Amino acid sequence: MADEADPADLLEAARPARDAYEACAARAAKPLLQGPQSAEEVAEAALARCSAREAALRRVLEREIGRQRADAVTLQLRSIYRANLARAVEQLRSR
Repeated sequence: MADEADPADLLEAARPARDAYEACAARAAKPLLQGPQSAEEVAEAALARCSAREAALRRVLEREIGRQRADAVTLQLRSIYRANLARAVEQLRSR
């Protein structure tokens, strides 16, 4: 168990990269809010525009937990961010 990364340490190490990725996605989604795309399409497009920030987050995770686990975690985070961003787009559009 000594080889396992402490989740609290992992979260702390990844926080700046994670925050930058989330902020980038929000900025990228904003100009698309009034467009014809579905909320899911807006979320996917926004995340695609932030691939450099996602890669930076993945590199932090790789240092902490290795490449294979970092790839899996990054995919999970992307899915969570996509769902949360789509939900936020829907909420903003309903105002």
